[in-house]
Amino acid sequence: MKQFLKTLQSAKLAGKYGFAFDTKVNSHLSGSAAQFIEKEIVSMGLQLVVRREYAYVDVQKEDLSKGAKLKPGEEARFERIGLSIGEAVLAANDGVE
Repeated sequence: MKQFLKTLQSAKLAGKYGFAFDTKVNSHLSGSAAQFIEKEIVSMGLQLVVRREYAYVDVQKEDLSKGAKLKPGEEARFERIGLSIGEAVLAANDGVE
């Protein structure tokens, strides 16, 4: 992620909208990339549409090759977040031609 964000530094992002999210295991030991991502995109000039979010995942410890799956309800929750992002962008651009 750090490498990807570094590639964005040359992009003209000032005045555009952004949103940071990451996946997270529901554990007090897990960290958050979303907080770092949010800080970085703001420093590049992006305006946050909504505050960062986390998609909670389950990891199958017995078979790590299967990766992580979204916890039940997370897909629907992110659909609602997507709608709120769209509404926020529309509201911010209300009357802008």
